Amino acid sequence: MTRFYLAALALGSATAFAAPAAAECNRAPAAYAMPAQRLDQAVQQLAHISGCFVKMDPAMVADRRAPALKGRYRPEEALARLVRGTGYTAHSTSEGLAFDGDLLAVTMSQARALRTAVQTHARAGHLSPAQATRLRATLTQVERTVPRQVNAQGMLTPAQKRDAITKLDAVRSAVGPVEDARGWAAFKRAA
Repeated sequence: MTRFYLAALALGSATAFAAPAAAECNRAPAAYAMPAQRLDQAVQQLAHISGCFVKMDPAMVADRRAPALKGRYRPEEALARLVRGTGYTAHSTSEGLAFDGDLLAVTMSQARALRTAVQTHARAGHLSPAQATRLRATLTQVERTVPRQVNAQGMLTPAQKRDAITKLDAVRSAVGPVEDARGWAAFKRAA
């Protein structure tokens, strides 16, 4: 009988839910018939069914619930459905799957830092009122769109992520450097 296990990674509190030791991540659609349950349990079940490792921080999901999952899905689709509505996202990696708890927080933190910079530059007269209005509108668009996409899809597509980065970087180029709010540089590298 194959044993399933929960392997702790050497990366602090990051955890990988592992599939059978000899299994390989199967990217093909598989049948899922999972009840609504704790998110950590659902992710572990997904790992067992798909054979894919799922990297995540268990502290992020300690109090979260996953909806029932019934149907045939590729592993990344199944994980995206499990995290939909939580503000978290999921994506494929070369090793399996990863659970991104900070995507929404990082994006919103960067937008807030840029909004403060726009306000500061506008008050100092470094931006015209029209420029400041355009930059604020761009930030508002990101602040409304990204949470809606993350909550609706459980992920951002690569195109949606690039779009958010492009818009926030356009504001950043207008106001100059701002603090690397909550891992913005790492977020951009992963895009």
